[in-house]
Amino acid sequence: MSSPLQLLEEQVEDLRNKLTVLVNRDGKLSEELSNLKSSKDTLREKHDNEMKELKQKKLKLENALQDLQMSSRSHISKLKNELTQKDSMVETMETALEELKMQLKQQMRRAANAGSNRRTIEEYRVELFQLKQTNMELLQKIEDHKDSVSLAKAVGDDVKRMPILEEENKRLAKENEYLRATNENNYLLREKVIGLEAKLGRAEKKLTDISRLQVEKEDLEEKNARLEAMISKLGRGSDSEDLKEKIKQLEEENHEHKEMIKMYKDLQNMKGDFDPTRTKVLTFSSNPAAELRKKRTEDERKLIEQVEVLKERVRILEEMGHEANTQDIKLQLEKRNSKEVDELKKELEASELRGQRLKEVFKSKIHDFREACYRLTGYRISTPSDNEYNLISMYADRESDKLLFRSTSDGEMQLLENEYSGSLTDLIEAHLQQQDSIPAFLSGLTLDLFSKQTMVMQHHSLM
Repeated sequence: MSSPLQLLEEQVEDLRNKLTVLVNRDGKLSEELSNLKSSKDTLREKHDNEMKELKQKKLKLENALQDLQMSSRSHISKLKNELTQKDSMVETMETALEELKMQLKQQMRRAANAGSNRRTIEEYRVELFQLKQTNMELLQKIEDHKDSVSLAKAVGDDVKRMPILEEENKRLAKENEYLRATNENNYLLREKVIGLEAKLGRAEKKLTDISRLQVEKEDLEEKNARLEAMISKLGRGSDSEDLKEKIKQLEEENHEHKEMIKMYKDLQNMKGDFDPTRTKVLTFSSNPAAELRKKRTEDERKLIEQVEVLKERVRILEEMGHEANTQDIKLQLEKRNSKEVDELKKELEASELRGQRLKEVFKSKIHDFREACYRLTGYRISTPSDNEYNLISMYADRESDKLLFRSTSDGEMQLLENEYSGSLTDLIEAHLQQQDSIPAFLSGLTLDLFSKQTMVMQHHSLM
């Protein structure tokens, strides 16, 4: 059967092995921290480059749209003026043609009555020549009229091209909308970068906690060494019953040390940990994450109390040496802890009062935050069940016009089918299936509902 000294040596060796594991984990976390920093820099540089390219493209498209609109307006105005002038010229030429026809008829009548007239043949020839000249001028004017008609047809074709130009303007407007959606995606990328920075802060905090645990490990090793020396000193005494009692006490304290280390390890490996000084989290009542944080806080409090008790016991043992026994240690602890208990009660009452005030402030802030989100985004968000979110637009026609989204295990959002989403096939195909952008889809739906509501209000105002 192993002696207590050998058991303590084995436990010290176990503590050293655990310390080695913690050092290795420290190296892994340092490497992960370095990778996170490089990933953050890469994402930031990529985001900046994409933003510059998108801004340049947006500027070019806006300039092209303005130039096209200005040239279209000037060209249309010029074509309208030319068409008006040509119509006036056609009317003038038609009037002149009628007058020439009348003159030709009159000349023909005169020719028929040539025998009765006393004009000479020379006068007749001169008049005939003038008639030929007039006829040639008339033919020339007819040709000019044909040219004017051709030009008028060309103007008409240009006018027919107006719908094409309007379609081009609509296409450019859609590209501008795509740019707005892209800007929203860039905003999401910025939020992702902020999340990575928060994750980096949590990793740095974990490294700090590990360093602190290493220091505490070293302190525990020193205390174990002192306990081993005390056991050796006690082993030279004559009272075997006291020796057995102290060995039993030391074994219990060592067991408590192991439990404390285990609880520290569980706290470090707990998922969902965050730094409350760097991260703000909004939660709902009966949230499993809140229950987990509450349990973790309680475990930390118990662990701190146990550590303080162990430190006090070790200190009393060091002060009293081999003369100490279990009853003396308990009496000393009770005397020294009575004041601490009273102070802890006062602090607990103050903490509960602060907690109540914080709950009231938090409730008010949550209401203000939800109202601000509704005013800024145009959507009221509710949670009918876990991982499901209802969105109702402020411009919706009915309360039943809801969009239902579900959060998947990998953090993605999926639009669930219902009667209302079935009526939005065009927006879903354009923004979700082609562009894969929920913000663009919600923005497009908001603009569509707002336009419809505005048209209805204008119609009622005209009536």
